[in-house]
Amino acid sequence: MGKMLDPKRLMKGSFCHHVADSEGAKRTRYSVPSLPEEIWCHIHSLMSFKDAARAACVSRAFRHSWRCHPNLICCIGILGSDFINKFDRIMKNHSGIGIKSVKFQYNSFYNTRRSTSISHHFDSWHQIAITPWIEELTISLSLSSFNMEYSFPCSLLADGRASSMRHLYLGNCGFHPTINLDLRNLTRLHLINVHITGDELGCLLSNSHCLEQLELMYCNGIICLKIPSLLQCLSHLEVFDCRILQVVENKAPNLCSFDFGGRQVQLLLGESLRMKRLSLHYPDAMYYAHAKLPSNAPNLETLALECSTDKMVDTPILPSKFFHLKCLTIDHTIISSSPAYNYLYLVYFLDACPSLETFLLGISQNHMEHDSIIGDSSHMRQMPGHRHDNLRSVEITGFYSAKSLIELTCYILDNTVALKYLTLDTTRGFFSCSTASWGSGGTSEAVMVDTPILPSKFLHLKCLTIDHTIISSSPAYNYLYLVYFLDACPSLETFLLGISQNHMEHDSIIGDSSHMRQMPGHRHDNLRSVEITGFYSAKSLIELTCYILDNTVALKYLTLDTTRGFFSCSTGEHDRCFPMDKIMITEANRAVLAIQTYIERKVPSTVKLNVVKPCSRCHAVESYL
Repeated sequence: MGKMLDPKRLMKGSFCHHVADSEGAKRTRYSVPSLPEEIWCHIHSLMSFKDAARAACVSRAFRHSWRCHPNLICCIGILGSDFINKFDRIMKNHSGIGIKSVKFQYNSFYNTRRSTSISHHFDSWHQIAITPWIEELTISLSLSSFNMEYSFPCSLLADGRASSMRHLYLGNCGFHPTINLDLRNLTRLHLINVHITGDELGCLLSNSHCLEQLELMYCNGIICLKIPSLLQCLSHLEVFDCRILQVVENKAPNLCSFDFGGRQVQLLLGESLRMKRLSLHYPDAMYYAHAKLPSNAPNLETLALECSTDKMVDTPILPSKFFHLKCLTIDHTIISSSPAYNYLYLVYFLDACPSLETFLLGISQNHMEHDSIIGDSSHMRQMPGHRHDNLRSVEITGFYSAKSLIELTCYILDNTVALKYLTLDTTRGFFSCSTASWGSGGTSEAVMVDTPILPSKFLHLKCLTIDHTIISSSPAYNYLYLVYFLDACPSLETFLLGISQNHMEHDSIIGDSSHMRQMPGHRHDNLRSVEITGFYSAKSLIELTCYILDNTVALKYLTLDTTRGFFSCSTGEHDRCFPMDKIMITEANRAVLAIQTYIERKVPSTVKLNVVKPCSRCHAVESYL
């Protein structure tokens, strides 16, 4: 075919020439080379859906090939306002030939005519989209639109129309297969909040012999989930929060990975000889793994347990039960009414895993009621155990002073010979500002950084992101102290501060007659971009902004967003802005006034100041100060 034609060059009018009109003025007439139709269709298919639609609007050749475009995407983020009518025109102009991927994403919150049911639109679109060529179909409705009780027409998946489909994703709708569907090539089925019964799902599975992945979430019509033995290719099963589910029975012989979460059910995993990964998320998961998990999963390599129970594993486990297990993860939530948990009993789990290489224990608790080793004069208990010759890495997050936790840690140290890494994290294990290599931190505490940081601590840090959630009981946070962070980052180029709060209780600068504080600081010669979202009229936040303006020489962009920083109708992608209540709008208007009064006069001409205000159309409420 020679040199490949670049679709972008075609869009830019590389093939064009100037001609004179009757008045002598020059106009540009675009022409395109004469190419076979299949070439145009191929070029068109390489474009994104948005670019393909634009090309069809300006080019007759592309307009014709548009009718064969293989990927159709209908969502508010792509088509913007009034997207239903736009996509309806797109679908009606499409021939249906060659469609490989279709994605329908609908949220009635964004639709200007959301009170009108669009069920008839979906049915007509599906008639066009579901053809023998289609490989992927995604239908994702919003929870609010679920009230329409839209039910996917299963008849469209019969008679060979879906014979090429490989991936089916349905969200927030009804799905009631009662006929023999032709899904001979389906490899992945993903159902989220779909109303379907166990018998209906069984009918679907019996016609999906090539299925490799099955994922079910919030499917509250299933009582008994039966995985038939004919699913020889099924390797991954995921079931989460199906409220009335009572039994999961698996007969698929090659299942390798199983994730389950929700209330405890009867798990009949069958002869899971190929099972390598098992993840259980429910209160008694640890007790189930110890007492009820069958020993017919000899090849299990990864076991993850998330539990919130006070039941203790206080009896030994068969030493070879998890013979090939290499990674054990236990996330334990301590409930307020539970007695002191005896973590030393986890030795029984470790002893049942002779090949274990990694042990991760996460502890979460809201009530610090336990037998602390501090001030305890009793002796340290020891457990007879096995040598763990392969254990190389141990990490305990949420580590605290419980005596049994100290004893467990000492047991590990006494019975390992290959251990290389031991991490004891006394925090919750979330991200922190100390991970300066990627420059992101988060906090929801009222603890302030009120002392200087070593100036060279983050010597090479270029981007610092802080997301701060203000809790209702916290005092007014002093943002001026963030100067200490900035001063510790001499190479900083970008500073992003995000503020989230539900209670607008703070010391506003509006009406405050006291002087503006100043902090002795360093020059920030590299700082070029600063963005603060959730900006409000707190005096310390104004002082921080003024400090930045006074101590930077290379600053080019300063963005002060008085909204939450979420979606806005001004982008053309949404009909409405993110909702703000009257209190939030009023505070945003106060913040705008504070910016005009104290900040704008400090902004040099070389800095582009962008103040994001509440939308006058979507947030039309009478402001008061």
